[in-house]
Amino acid sequence: MALLNTDLAYIAGIIDGEGCIRILKMKDKKREGIANYTLQLEVASTDEWLCRYLWMHFKGSVYKDRWIRTPKASPTWRWRVYGQNVANLLEEIMPFLKLKHQQALLAREFQSRKAPRGHSISEGGRAVEEAQFILMSNLKQRKLTLGRDLQGRLSGVNMG
Repeated sequence: MALLNTDLAYIAGIIDGEGCIRILKMKDKKREGIANYTLQLEVASTDEWLCRYLWMHFKGSVYKDRWIRTPKASPTWRWRVYGQNVANLLEEIMPFLKLKHQQALLAREFQSRKAPRGHSISEGGRAVEEAQFILMSNLKQRKLTLGRDLQGRLSGVNMG
C-alpha cells in the first residue's frame, strides 16, 4: 500500500523528532583489527502503536526496552531497521525531513556504496566507510554540515 504525502510527512516528523540515523561500527569477529559498518535507523517511543505503525510500513523489528529509568516511567518501545531498508525509507521521506536531512543524505550515500553481502571491500572502501562513520558522528553532534564540495568528493571515491 502506497503512503500518501501526508503520511510520509508525518513519518519524517517522527524521524526528525524521535529518530536516530546512525552508522554502526562493529568489530569483525573473524578478522582482528577489521571493522564492519552498517546503517541503522531507530525510533524510540512510549507509544507501542507508533513503533508498530513504522514496522508495518517499513519492516525491521519492534521490541520493548527492558531498561526503565524510574519506577513511574512508561515503558519504551523501539523500532529498528537496517541497511537498504533504511535507504529506501529515507528516499521516500527525504523531501519532508528538516532536522535530519543531512544525516539522511550521508546515510543514503553510505548505503549506495555497500558491497553485496559476501563480497569483500577494498582498503580504500574501508577508509571511506570509516570517514562516513566519523562524518555521521559529527553531523549528529551538529559539529559540521555537509557542503556540496564534500558530498561530491565522497561520491567520487571508488569502493571496489
